[in-house]
Amino acid sequence: MKEGQTVLESLIAPLTAEQFFSEYWPEQVYASHGELDRLPGMFRSPVLRDIETLSGHYHGRVLFTRGRHSSFMVPAENGCPKTLFNMGLTVYLDNIAPCLPKSPLVLQALERNMGIPPGTARIGAFASPPGDGAACHYDTEDVISIQLTGSKAFHVAPVDEVRYPIGMQYSPGSAPYSDLYPQVAGRFPDWKDAKFECIDMRPGSVLFMPRGTWHRTEADEPSLSITIAMRPPSAAEVILENVRWLLLQDASWRKPLYGAYGEMAQKKAAMKAAGLLLEKLPEQVRSLSTRSLSLAMMPEDQRLEHIDVDSRFVSLPNACVQVADSANADGGGLLQISILVKDDEAGDRVATSMDLHPQAIEVFQWLGSRTAPFGVADLQQQFSQFPGDQLLDMLHAAASAELVRMLWFPPLDNQ
Repeated sequence: MKEGQTVLESLIAPLTAEQFFSEYWPEQVYASHGELDRLPGMFRSPVLRDIETLSGHYHGRVLFTRGRHSSFMVPAENGCPKTLFNMGLTVYLDNIAPCLPKSPLVLQALERNMGIPPGTARIGAFASPPGDGAACHYDTEDVISIQLTGSKAFHVAPVDEVRYPIGMQYSPGSAPYSDLYPQVAGRFPDWKDAKFECIDMRPGSVLFMPRGTWHRTEADEPSLSITIAMRPPSAAEVILENVRWLLLQDASWRKPLYGAYGEMAQKKAAMKAAGLLLEKLPEQVRSLSTRSLSLAMMPEDQRLEHIDVDSRFVSLPNACVQVADSANADGGGLLQISILVKDDEAGDRVATSMDLHPQAIEVFQWLGSRTAPFGVADLQQQFSQFPGDQLLDMLHAAASAELVRMLWFPPLDNQ
């Protein structure tokens, strides 16, 4: 991996990240070939020398298949990867991160490069003996395959029947899972008429496959490869989560549909209540915006960098402001305040201490005493003697010290 390169750039070379995203991802398969040395050092770890070595370090979940005969991966209770491999089976090690101390940093960097949420990438390993591999199927994850040892053929083709599938891995002839039914507009996915492309993988080869790509593999010689599977949430999942936060503000949505599974009269009353909720749902959902979606997807510390006049906050009930005795004021009239936070596990702790002018202390005391959500406009109206940017800085400090929390969802106006 060259100095200054990102993890993604090392995997896609000679493409630039801009070319990769504009021409391939997440629509098209892309393969990059080169020496293993160009990749992050983690992929050259001695632990990954071969399946025998990796097997000696691995203690996680193991699945196996005989790809020439079946598309099913079978969990192996207390199975030894090396033994299964020597029996002529293809072996999948579900999570090899504990074997690679640097893997969390590499995965986190890749997630940032790909623009996907933290924690949505995981790393496993596939090992196939000569003549075996994985039978044809598609995954509902975006996949990066990195060939470490040996060689194998990857046969790939798009799934025409379902784009961006959600749910579980699928093979033709498998029993459909519930989430598949609404995704299929015509026939169930079948690879018989698909036009496959063969990609020869050798040590150092990297293959990117969007979710919903038919693929099957066959090893020419003992093969070991890394699989990085990425499962960022779908647009439906992101928006539904935000709709849930929105509707939780309304008691009528929090109320269970009592009687929905009862006798006829009970069920009829429950469905009437549900119908009333559905009538007002469209108007309520209009409270959402791309701004609220964006805030919801950010970690808390990043949200604080986006405080503006539309931001809302709530005082936290487990925090308070403590002001030092005025006798301890310094020569400039500054007093020390501490923000105390009660933690059920760690006990009371001082989140921060600051030396402030008495007028600024009043701001923090006001922030800590609110009994209902408030907006930046409320703070500005209460303390108009302070410039707006100073008040935003104080809000940032109060939120960082856990005195208040920035609300990432919009208010539900139509309750």
